[in-house]
Amino acid sequence: MPYKQIPFRVQDTNTQALLRLARQRISVLFAMLRDGTFYEPRTPKDVELAA
Repeated sequence: MPYKQIPFRVQDTNTQALLRLARQRISVLFAMLRDGTFYEPRTPKDVELAA
């Protein structure tokens, strides 16, 4: 379905979701700059990673 044909409510919901994710990312980046830290990905300790 072309972008112009998507109902307005669906577009609005997608926009809200993207803005929420952007705010979260900015919040994390600001905290990293404030604290002078780098991103360290966390891995679950109880789960074995598949090879």
